[in-house]
Amino acid sequence: MSAPLPTTSDAARPRGLFAMAGLSGGLVLLVGVIAWALGAPCLAPPLGVTAYLLAKDPKAAVNSPRNIVIGHVIGVAAGLGSAGAFGVLGEPSALTGTFVLGHALGSALAIVLTVSLTEGLRCPHPPAAATTLVASLGLLSLQGGVLAFMAGVAVLAGCSFALRRSRPSASPPKK
Repeated sequence: MSAPLPTTSDAARPRGLFAMAGLSGGLVLLVGVIAWALGAPCLAPPLGVTAYLLAKDPKAAVNSPRNIVIGHVIGVAAGLGSAGAFGVLGEPSALTGTFVLGHALGSALAIVLTVSLTEGLRCPHPPAAATTLVASLGLLSLQGGVLAFMAGVAVLAGCSFALRRSRPSASPPKK
């Protein structure tokens, strides 16, 4: 007996999947090319997650330009502040140097602060939790790294602005 024929929604899924994957990759490529042209680290792992969420549903509240920018700013500030509070700010990265208790404590505090502040200010952006770990673990240099990363954030926030105005909503409008 043969397998049942795919339904219309099953047949349409690959096109949507490839479009989403292509848009995600295109957004990361855009930030990556800017990083390359500037010779600055504008692209970091949290921005890959932001790009994926934007491609999946650009009109979701977590993907608004406001949430993207405020979320990542809070993530950077909480991460760097927590690293400073536990004496690991400016020390070698936890991934290339020695992982010390200050990295663990600072990372935990950074996550608590990031989640509390983004939710409390009603600007949740889940990739900001990855940003706060990047900062608290010493992977974001204070000498130009923060500004370069925030330039990448600004590029994706601009893309969010454009996508929110050009793409139809993934979900039907609420009545």
